[in-house]
Amino acid sequence: MVYAASLDTPQINRAFAEWTNCGVPILCDVTGDVAEAYGVIDEARPLPARVSFYIDRNGRIAQIDREVSPTSHGNDILQHARALGLSPIARLSRLTRASKRLSRRVSAVTGQP
Repeated sequence: MVYAASLDTPQINRAFAEWTNCGVPILCDVTGDVAEAYGVIDEARPLPARVSFYIDRNGRIAQIDREVSPTSHGNDILQHARALGLSPIARLSRLTRASKRLSRRVSAVTGQP
């Protein structure tokens, strides 16, 4: 499966995913623990670097993409994942639909878009 992680709020992540047509769920790393563990944030760098880590089925990092462009990254993620055999597109489509349903449920409960 393919996931993204961000320090931003769910609302900002949703807007970003729609703007970039990302097609993958963006997880919220509100504490920054994940970003710190992957070395994209530390005391000298308060904002995370935009980096994509592609992790294989064995839990190993298969590829690191440090050339992240917000405007093309959604498509870039899909291309890299397919090339590495990490996520069939059918699974991504189902996951995207499930993520949208979850977002609608969260919006209904919180009253926020």
